[in-house]
Amino acid sequence: MVQALYSAISRGTESLVYNQRVPVTEHQRRYSVPAVAVIPVPPTVPPARAILAANMETAVNGVWDAQPAVGDRVAVVGLGVVGLLAAWLVSRIPGVELLAIDPNGQRQAVAERLGFAFSAEPDIADCDLVIHASGQPGGLATALALAGPEARVIELSWYGDQPVQVPLGQAFHPGRLTLKSSQVGQLPAERRPRWDHRRRLALVVHRPPARGFSELSGGNA
Repeated sequence: MVQALYSAISRGTESLVYNQRVPVTEHQRRYSVPAVAVIPVPPTVPPARAILAANMETAVNGVWDAQPAVGDRVAVVGLGVVGLLAAWLVSRIPGVELLAIDPNGQRQAVAERLGFAFSAEPDIADCDLVIHASGQPGGLATALALAGPEARVIELSWYGDQPVQVPLGQAFHPGRLTLKSSQVGQLPAERRPRWDHRRRLALVVHRPPARGFSELSGGNA
């Protein structure tokens, strides 16, 4: 039995579920957690920050799927919690040229506190990798426009029952772009022989916290 001390509803997936904007087949109202799946929160991690563990799992899985490399030019489109966490992970890779993108200028302060270059209207192109996490079809169009030839676009957003129009004309085919989904429920295939969900959660929970994430967890972190 787990006693909840803090909870959070993101503006992305959780808000879709909360507002019942998901297919009926995916709507769960009850679930059970096996004891072996529980990871104790270390004393060094404030409980208010621990609510970000699920978001960080999504970000970790997304970065595993994205496979950023040393020196890559990377754009992260959408600076909600998952987008910021993914950008922070990518920023730890040596030589990466990272641009954090969001039309909401109020997110600039958090991005800059975490050390990211921020843009509301990006004017770059030829990115080696673009990670999309805005949850908006327009953000996905932006992500595709930023990708250079043979580049990868990793889709972290989940749209529930919302139909999405994707601009697959223009440079998509001539540029031989790869649009790849990432979903936290499954580990990337190359990691499954050695990793499971418990090991991934342990990585997330025990990782030393980064400075600057107090804004994401209500200012108490």
